[in-house]
Amino acid sequence: MGRDGLAGLVILAGSAVLYWATLSIESNSLVPVSPAFYPRLVIGATAILAALLVAQDFFARRRAPAREPGAATGAAPKYGMVVLLF
Repeated sequence: MGRDGLAGLVILAGSAVLYWATLSIESNSLVPVSPAFYPRLVIGATAILAALLVAQDFFARRRAPAREPGAATGAAPKYGMVVLLF
């Protein structure tokens, strides 16, 4: 599993912990939307995106042909462009 997959798993685990923490938020019977609604919405969206990242990494590794250990990985990174855009 690559760095993207591992990052996705860490974010997914963090989302699970944060979602569990929202279960202790008390709701008010006078308000139609619970105070936990927005945090759960954001955490759920983050978890879905993290799961997609893990799936993308899994399928990309499954599809990718094996490379030689000393083979070049592509064009050199353009750090000047990053600094310019920043």
